[in-house]
Amino acid sequence: MEGKTKGAVHVARQQESGLSVREYCRQEGIPYNSFYNWKSKAKRESGFVKVSPASSKIELEL
Repeated sequence: MEGKTKGAVHVARQQESGLSVREYCRQEGIPYNSFYNWKSKAKRESGFVKVSPASSKIELEL
């Protein structure tokens, strides 16, 4: 695991493990802050954009 793939692999493994982020990081010897930096970077790079319910309403005039 090198560079950005290292973080993405850990994020995926944590999600699959069912462990909390803190517990996963403790078991893997990963700094908690590093994990969250990887997770944020993975979200940005995936193109995922969270849409809030208020911004998803569309009004159409017929």
